[in-house]
Amino acid sequence: MVGVGSFQPTTQEFPRSLYQLTDHIFIDTEDAVKESGDLTVPLEKGWITSESIQSMAGFIADKDKFHFKNGASIVFKSTGMALFDVVVANKIYKRAIEKGVGTILE
Repeated sequence: MVGVGSFQPTTQEFPRSLYQLTDHIFIDTEDAVKESGDLTVPLEKGWITSESIQSMAGFIADKDKFHFKNGASIVFKSTGMALFDVVVANKIYKRAIEKGVGTILE
């Protein structure tokens, strides 16, 4: 399950039942824990613990520490970050220039 819709502490897109089925919760930035109701509400209500939330950076840096069982249920909660958007947009722009595609707006 991937969630990108709720970006305020009081808004949620995931139902309570999802947390009962989830084996791992990953976030794009540590700010997601404070910014998204998909994490603030379940933490406040005791549906999940802060220890159950891991950053993607932590996973990428130390994949060996994570042990996933077959059929594990994983939630990825993204609140986004403008820096990520700029990096991706820059990559797309450079690729378009290399391939000579797109429309130049002036």
